[in-house]
Amino acid sequence: MALQRPHPDKADDEYIGALKTLAVGQLKVTVLAYDADPVNGSIRRIKFQAEFTTPGSFELDLALKPKPAVCPIFSD
Repeated sequence: MALQRPHPDKADDEYIGALKTLAVGQLKVTVLAYDADPVNGSIRRIKFQAEFTTPGSFELDLALKPKPAVCPIFSD
């Protein structure tokens, strides 16, 4: 069964418009270093940096040193 839309040519704009109404964020993880098992390749140790972008209404622990930023998903 196919989803029927009144204006299928505008579905992408409607979808992006709906996304912009949601409280969304972004998580960026950067691997800084790791140690893999030489036999099976599984990760034994990993060092990474995590960067969170959250909605303004999301309360973070002040020990995390939050700072204001624009969510890159909607920064066009």
